[in-house]
Amino acid sequence: MEKRLIKKEILSDAIRRISEEMLVYAPVREDGDVFFRVLEEGMEPLIDYSNSKNAPKNIFFPHTEVMMKYTRTDRGMEISGGGGEAKEAVLFGVR
Repeated sequence: MEKRLIKKEILSDAIRRISEEMLVYAPVREDGDVFFRVLEEGMEPLIDYSNSKNAPKNIFFPHTEVMMKYTRTDRGMEISGGGGEAKEAVLFGVR
């Protein structure tokens, strides 16, 4: 297996480039605190930080989730499936 080393100085730029192609969750600074958020254009991912205000676990296990949907019709209730399939994503900066 080939080993490669990414220098710390270019790591945040590499993560920003990855976020252009797919969903990236990364620690970002908001109002003086650190949160794991979807990395959007103009956001700077943090490389060095102490602790975040939200746990990265919440990205995989949200507090609420749609289990099913229903609609009332003249014939009764029509039930449909809940959420869609999970999207491929990168979770960056987890310790």
